[in-house]
This record gives sequence, C-alpha cells and structure tokens, in this order.
Amino acid sequence: MRAGEETQLGVIGLEPEGLQLRLTAGALALDLRSLAAGRSLQVRTPNAALRVEQSGSYRVEVAGDTTTFTSRRGGRATVTPTAGEPVVVAASEELVVSGSGAPELASTAAPELDAWDRWNTARTDGQLDAVSARYVPAGVYGVHDLDLAGDWRVFPAYGAVWVPHRVGVGWAPYSTGRWMWDPWYGWTWVDDARWGWATFHHGRWLYLSGRWSWCPGPLGVRPYYAPALVAFYGRGPSYGRPRVGWVALGWGEPLIPWWGPARLRRRAVWAGWGGPRLVNQVVVESGTLPAAEDVRLYRNARVPGAIVEIERDRFGRRSSEALRFGRTRPGRLSPLHGRMDVGPDRSSLLPQRGPAQRPPDAIFRRGVGEPRLAPAPGLGERLAPRTAVPPARVVKPPRGGPPREPALTAPGTIRPGGSGSRGRGPGR
Repeated sequence: MRAGEETQLGVIGLEPEGLQLRLTAGALALDLRSLAAGRSLQVRTPNAALRVEQSGSYRVEVAGDTTTFTSRRGGRATVTPTAGEPVVVAASEELVVSGSGAPELASTAAPELDAWDRWNTARTDGQLDAVSARYVPAGVYGVHDLDLAGDWRVFPAYGAVWVPHRVGVGWAPYSTGRWMWDPWYGWTWVDDARWGWATFHHGRWLYLSGRWSWCPGPLGVRPYYAPALVAFYGRGPSYGRPRVGWVALGWGEPLIPWWGPARLRRRAVWAGWGGPRLVNQVVVESGTLPAAEDVRLYRNARVPGAIVEIERDRFGRRSSEALRFGRTRPGRLSPLHGRMDVGPDRSSLLPQRGPAQRPPDAIFRRGVGEPRLAPAPGLGERLAPRTAVPPARVVKPPRGGPPREPALTAPGTIRPGGSGSRGRGPGR
C-alpha cells in the first residue's frame, strides 16, 4: 500500500478478517500478491466504496467530487456508489464516479501507466527480485532496502548474515535513531537508517571479524515483530544522574518483554527465533521459558562501545540533546528484567523533530460515503468501523544445536545485482 503526496488516508477497521480504509483526498496504490479466502480489503471514498475480491494491483484517486478506480494485473473488485447498485471493475479497467448526491459512473479501458504507476511498478519489482528475500523469512518488511545497503556473507555456525556498507567508526546497533512511545508496545526503536526496519525489529546482531552483522536466523519460522530486540540496563552508577542503557541481543539470546501484561514480562521468550536458544551463553531446551531474573549475561555487552546509554530523564525525549547517546562498559549498569520505569511525555509520541504540515481543514471535514455494501465473506454484517489490535503471541521454534565459532578466514560474499536482479527503481 503506497500513498501519493497530499493524500489523506485513514484506517477505519483492522480485523483478522479484513482491512477497511478511508481515502478522502489524493491517490492510493494497492498491490496485493495474495488474498486469503474469507478476507477482504475495502476502501471508502466520499462517493463510493471499493471492495477488493482477488489479488492484483489497484489505484484509487480522489479529486474533489470525482473518484477514479483502476484495476490492473488480473485484479477484480466491486465498486458501490453512495446511491446505486454495485458495479464490477474487471482487470485493466477504469471506473470514474462523479458527483456526490447521485453519482454518475463511466467505465473505460485502463489508461497507459503514468509516472506514479511506473514508480510503484519499479518498487514492487525491486521487492520481488530482492536477493535478501532468499535469506530473510517471508513476511519481514524491508528486505529490498537490505540489497541497496549491504552484502550477505555465509558462516558455517550462523548461516547467512548481512553486513551494512556504510556505518560510522565506532557504530553499534541501536545507536543512531530514537526511542518513541507506542500505545501497545511501549518504548519502540525508530532507526535513522533506511534499512532499519527488518534489522531492528527481527533477528539478532553479531560482532564478527571486527564488524557488526545482522543475522535473521533460520528460515521456516513465522516472524514476529518486536519493538526492539535489546536488553535494557539501569539503576545507574552511584554518582551523577541515573542512566538507562541498552545493547543488541546476540545469537540465540532471549527477549524479555517490557510491554504487555505482567505475566509476559516475567519470562524470557524467543518469539520469531528459530535457531538455538541460549541463556547466559548456555544452550537450553526448546520448550524452556526461563524467568527474567535468570538472564544476566549478554554476549554483545562484551564488545567495546556496544552498550548505548543516556540520562534517564532524557530517555525517549525529542530534544536534539537527547539524541546524543553515550557509551558505557559492562558493570556500570545492571540488567533490567522486563520493567521499564521510564514514562513518555508529549515529545515521545512525535515522529519528527520539526512540526508536521497540517492538511487543509476542508480535508478533515470531508467524510466518506456509506454505500450499501454487501457483506464480504467472513465479515458478515460487521461493517461498522472497529479497530482491534492483536495481542502478541509466542511460538516454539524447532530445537537446534549449539552454535559453533565461525570460520572467519574466507567467508563467502553474496552481492546484490547478480542473475535475475533488476535495477533500482525510483527512490523515495
């Protein structure tokens, strides 16, 4: 799902059975590679609603009282105006709905691709042909960005690991970005790097041959998003201001959640990790969920400069001073076990350092139409706006053996751009 500039897009309903969106201005591109049976995707506009019935690519554009629906690449959808009967939009067809009271409909063949269509196509092609998709579990976002910013190397003990090209001297994971507050997950890491989504919300980080490398772990395990994969430190030194620190989790190390119900924060978990499980550098059984207090040692904490820290009263704040993280050595801070006694302020909720541009007031006053939509399979009559956030779940990955030290003499290097790789599409 991609939105053009000056687009006003909102989520009406998010449920396991489907997604409902509201588009009141601008352009929206939808690229559905699959659509499971019993699920639907609906887009409401001021004078009509689109319900996607099968995989394909779609474009919805709202300009004043005119809405244009375009279907391509085998797509098929149903458009229902605010006053009128549903109309099927077949593949390579365009339907224009004009007016608000009794909209007029005009159907033609889909026009030639324009610049924005070609940009979306290039982005999709790059994602489908990403070399990194061979090594990262399906469902992890951002694999195409890895191709543009690093190389893959293979080590016998760890499998394929990804090494970023350009990082500063002394760089460490989770050192260039900021902490933001999420209503569900609490403190969430937002990295400055373009490639920072997959690498800071999935997998583990390793320090190999003097360089930081990201390891997605074995394939075949359903990935689970985490707001960050770090171990927190706190309770500060005996002098100066109290501080909060963190370090990237290493190979096979568990995550101690700082969000969710209290019972979740009392146990170390390996959600989304399919490799060996290590607690204090000792392999444990696959079904073991140790108590949070039993996890005391982290491999990356021994790497110089790997523990990042900041004063406690500036953690998660938006000011420029709060973004200058320091470094510390093991022993100055003690591990925290699932409890973060640092709350957010207003700046913790804002994603940018400067003020955002407010859309025109007329956009906010515009509503979406309420056409007589036929219930999609699995949705029944539940078409009223409702948002549900699924709780975090834990899976038990297959049992694995203990890791071995890698043969660091001549690792194989895999570079993007080989056979079957297409050129880079237009940038963001």
